[in-house]
Amino acid sequence: MMSSHAVFAAAPNARDDQFTTPQDTAIRISLAEMFQNDLDADGDAFTLLLIDDWENGIASLDREDQAVVFTPQPGFVGQGRFTYIIDDGSGMGWDGSYGFAVVIIEIGGDAGSGDPDPTNTPPTGVDDRLETRQNIELLIRVSTLLGNDIDPDGDTLSLVTVEDLSHGSVDFDPNSDVFTFTPPIDYLGLITFTYTVTDGHDGGDSGRMGFATVTIDVVSPSDPPGGEPLDEVRFYNFGHSLFNHGEQNTGYWLGALAAGSGTISAGNGQFGQLSYHGIPPTPQLGYATNAYEPWPEYPPVDFASRDYTHTLFMPSNFEQEVLTPEDYLTDTFRVLDYVEAQEPETEIILYMHWPEPSMIGLGVLNGNELGRADWTTLNNYTRSGNYYDWHRDYQNLLQAARPAYRLRTIPVGPIIADIIETQPFMQDVSFADLYVDEAPHGSPTVYFLAGMICYRALFLQNPSLDYQPPRPDIIPAVADHYTELVLYIERRLDEYNAMSNGLNVYD
Repeated sequence: MMSSHAVFAAAPNARDDQFTTPQDTAIRISLAEMFQNDLDADGDAFTLLLIDDWENGIASLDREDQAVVFTPQPGFVGQGRFTYIIDDGSGMGWDGSYGFAVVIIEIGGDAGSGDPDPTNTPPTGVDDRLETRQNIELLIRVSTLLGNDIDPDGDTLSLVTVEDLSHGSVDFDPNSDVFTFTPPIDYLGLITFTYTVTDGHDGGDSGRMGFATVTIDVVSPSDPPGGEPLDEVRFYNFGHSLFNHGEQNTGYWLGALAAGSGTISAGNGQFGQLSYHGIPPTPQLGYATNAYEPWPEYPPVDFASRDYTHTLFMPSNFEQEVLTPEDYLTDTFRVLDYVEAQEPETEIILYMHWPEPSMIGLGVLNGNELGRADWTTLNNYTRSGNYYDWHRDYQNLLQAARPAYRLRTIPVGPIIADIIETQPFMQDVSFADLYVDEAPHGSPTVYFLAGMICYRALFLQNPSLDYQPPRPDIIPAVADHYTELVLYIERRLDEYNAMSNGLNVYD
């Protein structure tokens, strides 16, 4: 039963704030400062629910220090801003019971003003090395550059400037926190640029900032990533509904693309989470488009005799804010150590999917309705936020503990998020066009995109450009741009693979 207090509690009244920072200087704003002028008629304490909609810079939350760090866009002078939402704990998730406010940041032209903290130890920038292929853009996340930089005080680091680019061009998208590096046409060789990093306590004094050099090796496209293309993929899937939902799921579209491309796909597997997959495996799943049944006998004989080229596995999509990658290792090794002992030649594939919106406080209405701004927040969380970082760290822990595994990661969810956010033909597509519920399970179109991504990563070649996505199963925005998407997916997989401390998409 609802208490009368919960039903009739007054919503908090969040009020706008204004701060000032010099050009190219990050500002650290404590939550106490932001909440100081906010009101609650019931005297309830506030918690920060979300920061969003930042402009002319990037806002990030330092949960440990209970502060928001706003980093202005390099070179920008003017007004930056972000919004925040507060909760007083009595709203039970109703939007009308939250408080909303805007924080205005006046970004000045004097990068040297302000008072540095004399007790602070400046950060140290550590050089990075990346790789891209000739005539291929490289997307570089700010988190990738900062991931190996060091702050002795444990402060959150932010990027201030990117300078001294030796060749090509670099463009920054503050909404996704990503730089796009474009090499000169037909260029081969090394390209460098420098960047400056701040811990928010330097007062704009460049002498108290960190500096690092990024070296990008632009290599010949003659050597395909991952080795020679495969004509046949025979896979076993320890999966759940973000691979296996409905008949037209990821495995189904892998088979359909293979049939249309003159290759062979044959897969089966079992349904469940890593914590309760049965070992030894018992095949429960097959796919209607299989070229043949890879495990036809029942009861099954043994896993080793099936000669699977690839074994896919995946964690849940709703625990990344609750469990650490370390928490997952025991259940993961229980499954994969058996696989490795039975079939040491199989490639072990981490299928990186997409998150449940509720995990980051986003409410899906009426089953499958999510506003575009919230959807963008979810997509950025998938492709450059904690969801991405969690899977990268999980991959690295697995590889460090089990170096014998032939482990690779397919960033299915991040690339689908990239497609939704960056491709012009996807801008009129709604969440409800692609997802059927709040899990969110996908429509056939989502699993078709997942199948395209997996095809490229598993077969080490593109599906045929002559393939015709079936209508009306696949929405027009995707079916009409199939060729563009094939080439885009190839490029994005290359870029994820080339990132420093990124995903091991290819060997």
